[in-house]
Amino acid sequence: SEIGFSIVWVPIFRPAQLPGSAMLPIADANEPVPVVEADVRDEIEGLRGQVRRLLADPDVHAEVPEFSLDNSQLAARIQMRMGETDLALMYFRGNDDIPVFGRAEGIINEDGDDVSVGSDVSLVYPRTQALGFDINGQAPFLDDMGWWFEAAVMFPERTPLTFIFPESPILYEPTVIEGSAVDDRPFIKFTLGLDYSFNEHVFLLVQFVHGMINEFGAGMLSNILLAGLDIKLWSDRILFRIFGLMQMDFIDEAFRGEPYEEWEDQISWNLFPMFRINPWGNLDLDLGAVIPIGHEESYFGQVATGATTVFLRGRASF
Repeated sequence: SEIGFSIVWVPIFRPAQLPGSAMLPIADANEPVPVVEADVRDEIEGLRGQVRRLLADPDVHAEVPEFSLDNSQLAARIQMRMGETDLALMYFRGNDDIPVFGRAEGIINEDGDDVSVGSDVSLVYPRTQALGFDINGQAPFLDDMGWWFEAAVMFPERTPLTFIFPESPILYEPTVIEGSAVDDRPFIKFTLGLDYSFNEHVFLLVQFVHGMINEFGAGMLSNILLAGLDIKLWSDRILFRIFGLMQMDFIDEAFRGEPYEEWEDQISWNLFPMFRINPWGNLDLDLGAVIPIGHEESYFGQVATGATTVFLRGRASF
């Protein structure tokens, strides 16, 4: 067996670079409010008209953790190889690099007889610790099919969420509603995958994911099935690729015989077809698309996913 150990310390927190569509749900007052407590969510929904006013013209900014030893990030990993199997254990302490809702405060703007409502919206990066492992290898009895399993238990700190509604004809005095964007319940993210090469031309991959990269918190995770097929021709100079992701949160309701209308908003897809050609030397040309499909309240159909994108790109190496 072979054993290795690595440790990484990052003194300055760097948030993830998000697409512009990621901010759209915050500016859309019709989107569900991401609060953990059901009673707080119901209270906010009861003020939906005020929420629309509060988020009609938001000034959104992210509160990046200030530079300090306590806000630095630490990760450690020990890995070993046993025969044809790789195993690793890991630990992480720091902040998730994708922000969550932290605070929305209404602001009354008066200009003579003109009165308008704006808002100041703060996003925060939840703190967490994580313990995890990953294991991967090949199955000789299945023609060396590749397999892997990765899992981590997350131990988040509670991230409070606050709505401050200004005085209005409906709310005769300022109203403050407090809840949690993330509570301190531990939760598990995991993924299981298989890949197989039928021959030198055809490759297949299937993977199940519980908890996507942008999801954080107990009760906030989706179940996604990913499948992809690569077909290579002309001595690997032509590649046809079709990958797809499917939201699987509807399975429990479907098996229980619930009416389709009860779970139609839990079905969605994201398709990724691509064609690549290597006409000569070290030049690759790609033509592809990212196509989200689904109900507006589904994982891939929500506004944050963005619109269908068609791309053409080239890559040259020297």
